[in-house]
Order: sequence, then C-alpha cells, then structure tokens
Amino acid sequence: MQPLRSSQRLAQRMLSCSQGRISAYRSQYRQYTQLSNSPLDNPAAKASAIEGAASDTPSAQETSPSNGATHKVMTIRRPLGARKAYYMLTGGVRIGTRLFEPVLLRDACTCSMCVDPSSTQKNFQTTDIPPNIDIKSQKTLSNGDVRIKWKNDLPGFGADHVSVFSGEFLHPSSDYTSVDIPKPLLKARAWNAEMIKEDIHFLNYEDYMASDETFNRALSELVKNGILIVQGVPNSEQSVEDVAGRFGNIRDTFYGKTWDVRSVPDATNVAYTSRYLGLHMDLLYMANPPGFQLLHCLKNSAQGGSSLFADALFAARGLSPEDIHTLSQATIAYQYKNAGEHYYYQHPVIESAKRSTFGLPSILNINYSPPFQAPYLKHSAQAVSLLKRNSALRNFAERVENPANVFEYKMQEGDCVIFNNRRLLHGRTAFSAVGGERWLKGTYVDSDVVESRVRVFRERFGTEKLQRDERDKSEEVSSTA
Repeated sequence: MQPLRSSQRLAQRMLSCSQGRISAYRSQYRQYTQLSNSPLDNPAAKASAIEGAASDTPSAQETSPSNGATHKVMTIRRPLGARKAYYMLTGGVRIGTRLFEPVLLRDACTCSMCVDPSSTQKNFQTTDIPPNIDIKSQKTLSNGDVRIKWKNDLPGFGADHVSVFSGEFLHPSSDYTSVDIPKPLLKARAWNAEMIKEDIHFLNYEDYMASDETFNRALSELVKNGILIVQGVPNSEQSVEDVAGRFGNIRDTFYGKTWDVRSVPDATNVAYTSRYLGLHMDLLYMANPPGFQLLHCLKNSAQGGSSLFADALFAARGLSPEDIHTLSQATIAYQYKNAGEHYYYQHPVIESAKRSTFGLPSILNINYSPPFQAPYLKHSAQAVSLLKRNSALRNFAERVENPANVFEYKMQEGDCVIFNNRRLLHGRTAFSAVGGERWLKGTYVDSDVVESRVRVFRERFGTEKLQRDERDKSEEVSSTA
C-alpha cells in the first residue's frame, strides 16, 4: 500500500472535520427544538441556541430547581479547545403571565437600601447577588405593584428587606427598565420635501424658553421629524446659546462653543464662503460627531443663500436590503486638515442596531459628508468590495439629492433651526455677498444631552407625546427614486 500524499492526508482531515461539524449541527438542532416546549417560549433564548448551533457542540448541562424555575447552562466545546457557556432560562419567577429571572429581578430593586436616594446610584454590585437567589413570597398590591421578599438575599440585607416593582415596570413593553427610550431615529417619521413642508413646526421663542409644554413639543418634533424652527429669537450673538441651553450643556469643539457662518476671505471651511454648499453632515471626521446642530439667523439680506435639508433616513429606507447591508459594513474616511488641525475618522454610512424580528436592521445613525471625505485607496484585492460600496453609495446619494427629497427654506432674521445632525443632511444655495449679508450663529448639542431631556419630559408628560400616532406607525413611506 502506497503512503498517502500530503494533499490526500489534508483532504481526509477536511472530510473528517466536515463530518464532525454536521454531527454537531444535528446535536445542536435537537437541543434547539427542545426549547419549543419551554414555558417561556422566548424568541431571544431560541436565537441564542441557534447562534450556538453555528459552530459549537453542547457537552454538559446543569439544572437547579428554584421556585419552579430551571436554569440551563450549556458548556460548549470548540474545535480549538476554547469554551463558551450559554445561559438560558426555561422557568423563573412568574408574575402574572410573565417569567422573570430571579437575579435580574433582584438587581432591579430600587429601594433606599439598594439605591442611594440622594445620588440615585446603586449601593451594591450585580455580582454580589447569590446566583441561586430565590423568592420567599410575593404579593400583588391593590395598585398593581408587586412586593417580593427574598429567601437568600445579598449579604448584609436583613430578612425584612422587600423589593417593590410597579405594574408599569413589569409590563411587557417596559423591557425590564423604567427609563429606557429608543434612540430618536428608531421613532422617526421619514419625510421628503412635500411631507416636511406640511409638517414642519414653527415655535415661538418666548414659549419655547418659558413653557415646558412647548419645549416638550419641540422634543417630540426632534424625535419625529428631526427638525424644527424657533422664530422670534432675539438678535444677539448670545441667543443661540440660550436656545441650546434648554437641552443642557452645549458641545465645545475646536470651532468654539459657538461659531459664525458667514463669507470671509481665505476661508478655512467651505461654509465660510458664498459658494454653493452641498448636502453634508458636520464633524464626521470625529469619533463622536455632535448629534444636534442649531443655526440662528442674525442677518440674511443677501440674494440667494437658502438653507437645504434632506432626510437621509428617508433615502436609506428606500434602498435595497443589499445596499443597506453594504453601507452598514463598508466605511468611509473623513478628515479635516487645515488651520493647524488634523482630524480623521472612518464611519459606515449606515449605523444599524441588531436585526429586528423581520430580519431588517433598525437604523441608528447615518454618516454622509462628501465635502469632507478623505482619500481612500486600497490595494487591488479589495477593489471589488470598494466598487460594490461605491455602487450602493451612488444609489443612496441619488435619493438624498433628488430635488423631490430636498427641503429648501430661506431663513429669516430671528429664525433658529434645530436639526438632527446624525439624520439630516444640510447645505446651502450660493448667494451674492454684494449689496447684502448672510450671517448665521451656530452651536452643537450632543445626542446624549437631548435624549436625556426626552426621557425626563417623557416621565413628566407621558409617553404619548413622544411617540408617533397610530397613523404614523402604520404609514408606509415610498420615496421618490
């Protein structure tokens, strides 16, 4: 018998490895199908099992009964010896029709022993909770709250410690948190030019500054449309800070806390000229671009100089799934190299959340700023993927720049436009600097600051003012290609 050649030995090893993987897949599939009888019927748990089935084989499991709960731990052996554990709840603390993991429920206690009333910070660590913690008793109160006593609580917590959870907190829509709210783009109403002309909100400056009801409307509009205009703002260079101060602290950049948009000689930014300024987003050459931008019109007597806005979300939602995937994976480099500064960063055009129930990703942010794109050369091996990226980018740009999708507005003195810089692109038509003047004062506010205001006002005024109505929820937007 002749000895096997190295290529033959390699082929045999590959065949053996493939057969082993097929066996692993079958074993993991059987494990997954058993979840169908789980009392939780939890899609997330099933998804975790499917994820494990992609490359791993369960080798052991451990169960511990607790209040009717079964906690299953699968230790996974990987081909190279690495180990990974998947933890899946197939029972738990039943409250109404829901099941809760005891450790997570205990971790959510906000009594004065667990959370400091003054600082609102936790007085214990999640890792302090006994992994086998169980409830001693539970009682539903007349107001719908649920009171729980623990059998084996954290060290230092006496037998008299109880956790009380509101019915609202335990409701399925709460997703185990009383303060979470999706990022604005997830609740957005995508628009084209015709739609926003009919729906854009103009708010009075005095009401915006003095009335919390009016400011709550402003927050709602920024969540929904990503843009609003405050009118009657005093003609002062300080005013834009006052308008932004309603949200909280403003963003200080190398441009300063505030900055001027006006035509100047030897401009270090195309915005500081009278030329046409194409649609773009600001500061994408930074790792964390500002979430919102404010522009206050101090003077605008020049011929031309209309402001342009386009909803990138509207454009993105009309792309093919393949283009969305491509623009979520491929990055574009941006830079600012001028006036003694050199900023550089790469972003994907579309930043997506995890895939939704229907298999399509939720869009969190969009990054697109052609005037500030940096050279992006790659070797020939990556040329195909780069061409694919450019094809998807071209489709996106055509939708963004389609005149039917661009809202044009000539700002008047006293107007202050507020818009989402991670969703809307903005630009400007050319204007004549002869016989007139165009002067805007601008500033930035971070997304976290605005989202904090949204949460605070949601708790104060209720969720309905910060959510789309049923008409918007069911509306199918079909943009012009």
